[in-house]
Amino acid sequence: MVEEVTFTFADDTLMEKHVRLNDPNDKGETYYFNIDTDDKLVLKMENNGITCRRWFKREKEAK
Repeated sequence: MVEEVTFTFADDTLMEKHVRLNDPNDKGETYYFNIDTDDKLVLKMENNGITCRRWFKREKEAK
């Protein structure tokens, strides 16, 4: 599988778009990354009208 991956950054959001080049019908997948008000990294994914979200919490370093 060969993919074209494009990254853009605007309005505090990193957008990562994947398109499968060997599939002419592929509409691609889009991933959005940003930091929410609780300082968590939020990943939002969209594909074929379906959206999901994942939250990542930064672990504090042990002292």
